[in-house]
Amino acid sequence: MNEESLRPRRRSIRLKEFDYAECGAYFVTIVTKDRSCLFGEIVDGQMKTNSAGEIITRWWLELGRKFAIVEIDEFVIMPNHSHGIIVITDRAVGADLRVGPPNTRTGAHVGASLPAIVQWFKTMTTNEYMRGGENIRLAALSRTPLAAQLLRTRCSQ
Repeated sequence: MNEESLRPRRRSIRLKEFDYAECGAYFVTIVTKDRSCLFGEIVDGQMKTNSAGEIITRWWLELGRKFAIVEIDEFVIMPNHSHGIIVITDRAVGADLRVGPPNTRTGAHVGASLPAIVQWFKTMTTNEYMRGGENIRLAALSRTPLAAQLLRTRCSQ
């Protein structure tokens, strides 16, 4: 038996019939593995981020540049988790620009779903952290299914 099979089965909180690529505002919470305090500490009632917390913040701010349909709203980071609002808009229509003509926003993903956006965020933060020589598994950003709550706002027709 491998370690994976010994873990309790996680219950998905995703709505089964919902399309997470649909435009709207999504409240996203990402928690570290085992709720380890990897991102900093609270000092005198204020969050003081460490280098891992700064990596998380920097890549969060990159989401809007990477994904043409994403607007970033509020974001807060805590020692073992972060909360943020990702707004998927309907302003981008068409194919993924990675295979589009030159002189466009190369690398911008068009039409990405919320799970794909969060997966990219987790990958980038983990890779940067591990390249820095620190091996605290930020992939510890958990393999838990995305904890996202829908703040649904309909896109303009």
